Amino acid sequence: MRQRFICILVWVLVLVPVTGWPRVRNEELVTVTDTSFTVTWATSEPSLGRVRYGASAKARDQVAEESGQPTRFHYVEVKGLQPGTAYFYGCESGREKGHRRQLSPGKLTTLTPPPGKLLFTFAIMSDAHVMEDVAGLFVLPVSWLPPVNQGYTWRYPIHNYWQFTNEAAVEDINQSPASFTVVTGDLTSWFTEPEFKVVKQILDQLKQPYYVLRGNHDRVEKYPEDYFLKVFGLKQGWYSFDHQGFHFVCLDDNRLSDGFEAFPEEEFQWFERDLESHRQMPTFVFVHRPIGAGWIDVYKEIRGRFLSILSRNPQVVGVFNGHSHRAKVTTVPETGSLPHIEVPSTKEYPVGYALVRVYQGGFMYNFFETHCDDCREWNDITRGENFHQAPRMLMKSLEDRNVIYHFPASARVLISPEKFGP
Repeated sequence: MRQRFICILVWVLVLVPVTGWPRVRNEELVTVTDTSFTVTWATSEPSLGRVRYGASAKARDQVAEESGQPTRFHYVEVKGLQPGTAYFYGCESGREKGHRRQLSPGKLTTLTPPPGKLLFTFAIMSDAHVMEDVAGLFVLPVSWLPPVNQGYTWRYPIHNYWQFTNEAAVEDINQSPASFTVVTGDLTSWFTEPEFKVVKQILDQLKQPYYVLRGNHDRVEKYPEDYFLKVFGLKQGWYSFDHQGFHFVCLDDNRLSDGFEAFPEEEFQWFERDLESHRQMPTFVFVHRPIGAGWIDVYKEIRGRFLSILSRNPQVVGVFNGHSHRAKVTTVPETGSLPHIEVPSTKEYPVGYALVRVYQGGFMYNFFETHCDDCREWNDITRGENFHQAPRMLMKSLEDRNVIYHFPASARVLISPEKFGP
């Protein structure tokens, strides 16, 4: 009888976690650059995390340790790696080890930068949704029906999630080498003048210039003025600028009355003229909706004309947008290998921003999660969005968050070594 009791006790201790044990969950390999990678996870109890890594699964003989105070929401960046090199890794908290998952496979290969000199870096933020009350609210397209779910709110109403997530992204970008930032729309939630002023106050904390696009949440509707234009001092919703021999086009694909997709004839004609007059400059295009991917609220006629214009302008080397809140890279037959890159939301899962490093031979795109304490906890909370399918729907593959694109010959000839020096 005694032996039987001891056996049962042993099995209970093995199968049932000890109270306070920092069990590892929700591991994600978020970012892989040419010299670093980042792993995030959560634990049931506060602890300090670490990542063991090395050249093989059996030789993970190097350790990157988390700094600061013990936490339940972990963010470890492994630095000083070699480009184009395979690494194996595993995360740990206390004596608990992580497990291989779809979003954390336990192995990776660092990126190999495009050829040539690094010319400059720029940042992208998307879907700030300042003054939003509830995140992840799912509503039906019938006004009198209640929301399908309750959504997610932060426990500190005085300093809400849209505030600390966007402020953290600004702080991280200020610590990066970014020469400027592009914000790809949905700056506000209800398109009021106070909202635009608040988001401008947040973006004004950027140390380098920034450029904003209008999203469907930034419409005019019945207000007497276009507050998007007024607050940011713009003459119209579409414009362009240049930086170090590259051209950047910011577009507006929103109907002012209701936020549905619209692309006025005036804007289409301007877009064609602008690209025509900058054929000798490699060009990046920014628009709020994933037009290239054919998102659900993208009209077929607008998409066709948009892609037709791009196909006639081989100097365009990248298209970036927000709106979908997901990480996704799309190529379409109409524009060949041109990448159409969707940048996830700054204000909710996966909570971050992107950096684009531009080389003479191409660009490297990486999505980074912000790592402020509240950001990490909010990231973990809003993983439950889309009926707990947010990781599957919004993070997609590692290659959708970390991209190497080599400029085609039509663009490379526009970038001479002499123009930028040795």
